[in-house]
Amino acid sequence: MTSPFRHFLTAGRVLPSTLSLAAMSGPAFAEAESSKPQPPNILVIMADDAGYFDFGFQDNRAFEQITPNFDRLAERGTRFTHAYVTATVCGPSRAGFISGMYQQRVGFQENFPPHWTNPPHQAWRTDAWRSFGLDTSVRTMADYLGDRGYRTGIIGKWHLGYAERFHPNQRGFDYFWGFRSGSRSYFSTPRYNETERVPQRYASIEENGTLVPESEITYLTEDLTARALEFITAAAEENQRYFLFLSHLAPHTPMHATEPDLETARELFPDEEERRQIYIAMMINLDRGVGALLDRIDELGQTENTLIVFLSDNGGPLNNASDNTPLRGHKFSPFEAGSRVPMLISWPGVLPEKNVFDPVVSSLDLLPTFLDVSGHESVEGLDGISLLPWLRSGDLTEFPARDLFWRENTLFAATEWIRAHEEEKAIWYAGERGWRTPRPEVPSFFNLSEDPGEENDLGPEAKERVRELRERYDAWTSELAPPRW
Repeated sequence: MTSPFRHFLTAGRVLPSTLSLAAMSGPAFAEAESSKPQPPNILVIMADDAGYFDFGFQDNRAFEQITPNFDRLAERGTRFTHAYVTATVCGPSRAGFISGMYQQRVGFQENFPPHWTNPPHQAWRTDAWRSFGLDTSVRTMADYLGDRGYRTGIIGKWHLGYAERFHPNQRGFDYFWGFRSGSRSYFSTPRYNETERVPQRYASIEENGTLVPESEITYLTEDLTARALEFITAAAEENQRYFLFLSHLAPHTPMHATEPDLETARELFPDEEERRQIYIAMMINLDRGVGALLDRIDELGQTENTLIVFLSDNGGPLNNASDNTPLRGHKFSPFEAGSRVPMLISWPGVLPEKNVFDPVVSSLDLLPTFLDVSGHESVEGLDGISLLPWLRSGDLTEFPARDLFWRENTLFAATEWIRAHEEEKAIWYAGERGWRTPRPEVPSFFNLSEDPGEENDLGPEAKERVRELRERYDAWTSELAPPRW
């Protein structure tokens, strides 16, 4: 088969095959390397706004019929019970993930100012919007892995800058099929390619900078899966090791589902309200795509040569009928459901299967892990650690316990918080924006080991402990840049 990706995969960096790598230095080299797994392909599948509980592998028995392929991926690898992202909202969370560092270090603290309101934020009336994006001095996951011989691709949502200098093809990705904005319709929408609205055509689908006619868009989740299947198939044909970031929009709003999937959701869950049924239908389609990817990787004989990661970019919000049980909160909130997400890692034949990993991990750990599996040491300036040694050995007795930090100014509140390694959490309410419920007069404090649902606020009783945690927090903030927007 002749792949439409062939000219992308053969241009630029060329990766020797696994066999040629083993032969380059003869038998002695091969024998010395025999105990080390060869660097695998890396596939990251990211959902957008998925509910913490909305997967069979999260012990949701009702959803086993909705997410059988996510559950198959969990069976093949490790499920993380305490995985966190660096923000409770899309853009900054993705900035932290893709850079391997707290995004606040370079001023990427929030999503871009809203341009969908009427009137739009004043920044969109000038050229100020062109400065919104992940600072170009920051190296991305694609930069690092491209240097290490990987063909790099992103398919789906970008949301890390609309101006040309922030474009994925300028940030280390050899291939981009997707849209620059934070959301768009799942169905064909001709006005996206015609609008003069600033930033122009930000919701259009493009392939490496060239607009894709909206007439070619059928249902976005399926279209993204199809492009991902083509990418990994072409890479196999060219014997190219790849890093692919499949950056889904689903199940983020707008709440769009195909009619067959919606009919299935209604049949399975007739008593759910309509928005929840649409959400379930969107998850059915997302899961079907994961199954297609797993099947294709199996067919290509690359199951044991492919590291797959799944995670959501933040917690489920209030507007898509997602379920974050048993956690408190939602997207935008400093409670656990805002930043604690479902996460899986699978590398059959190398990493254990049917494994559960309880220590606290962060999306910041993924880049160091990828550098490790690629056969290279990590680089200075990253905020995470490689999980590979702990996943391979299973010995967690010396796994590093770390503090994790957040600073946000969202639609709900201006908040700062620390998830301390002692299983404690302190939240400070630091701005004029308020909650939908009355804002506490004192910081909140929770003992997560005893109160994982954050039901018992011990803030008034733990002033000295809160003060100690504040010192740690202030030490972290002293290293940060001011928010850039």
